[in-house]
Amino acid sequence: MLTFALLGLPSALLLTPLHDQKGVSLPSVSVSPSAEIVEGSSVTLTCSSDANPAANYTWYKEDEESPKTSGQNFTITDFRPEHSGSYYCVAQNTRGHHYSTLQLTVVSSKLNLICLISDPVVVYSIHLVEFGYGSFYAVLGTAKIMHTTLKLPGLWP
Repeated sequence: MLTFALLGLPSALLLTPLHDQKGVSLPSVSVSPSAEIVEGSSVTLTCSSDANPAANYTWYKEDEESPKTSGQNFTITDFRPEHSGSYYCVAQNTRGHHYSTLQLTVVSSKLNLICLISDPVVVYSIHLVEFGYGSFYAVLGTAKIMHTTLKLPGLWP
């Protein structure tokens, strides 16, 4: 017997398969673009199985009783911090059921940067004034004095 409740799935999924588990293979789950999602972007979760007969798919979020959606794909638009967490795909047919899980984490689209450069006479402030694709411009007073491109592992291609 599979007991999903021990893994954070809703208690409604405490199911005993009518037949053996050979009817449904462990489903494969994937996320596009990646498991670290930039805040405000769109993400699609995909679940697949080579089950015969074909499986029906249901998506759950950890610690939530109600399913998020049914179907092979689950899209979250305007991804926010509250969307972070574990998601479960349950693949089920008349011969049994299996599930797979993945973890989604929001990555902030904003970067706050303030640097102070001091010399004995004057203190200048460098503020992040433009951000995108890992680039930023530093401004000293009213003059743009520096342009730098950052490449942080896992955040930008």
